[in-house]
Amino acid sequence: VKKAKKLGATLIITVDCGITSFDAAACAKKEGIDVIITDHHEPIRQSSVEDSSQFTVHSSQFLLPEAIAVVNPKLQTHNSKLSSLSGAGLAFKIAQALSMMHDARCTMHDLLDLAAIGTMADVVPRTGENRLIVKEGMELIHEGRRQGIRTLKDK
Repeated sequence: VKKAKKLGATLIITVDCGITSFDAAACAKKEGIDVIITDHHEPIRQSSVEDSSQFTVHSSQFLLPEAIAVVNPKLQTHNSKLSSLSGAGLAFKIAQALSMMHDARCTMHDLLDLAAIGTMADVVPRTGENRLIVKEGMELIHEGRRQGIRTLKDK
């Protein structure tokens, strides 16, 4: 946070972390830096803490760091197909949504290989969206479109 402040940042976006980073989020707020948390890890349940008055409460169930937005599929109260999504998969889905909102030139197909590598590296079930991301991303990896990945694959 201090380095971000020194560099003049006004926004920190986390990827695959931050859901339990209460001190860092509070520090960012104190420094005038907004925080958006994107994470797939388990949030802290309110029932597991005796005094939850120092935390932001979500749906009377979860304790969350102060942030302008928190994107975490595990915050849903119903069993979602996305609840086991990897951090890379979550980042991919956010990029997909932003791309659709802003009619971006980059297609999501262009990012599937990177999302697949991140999903394979994460410790998540290879089912549902994770499986689809890995399957389609591996096809792109085998095509060898990215020089760096092609070099790693050929060694």
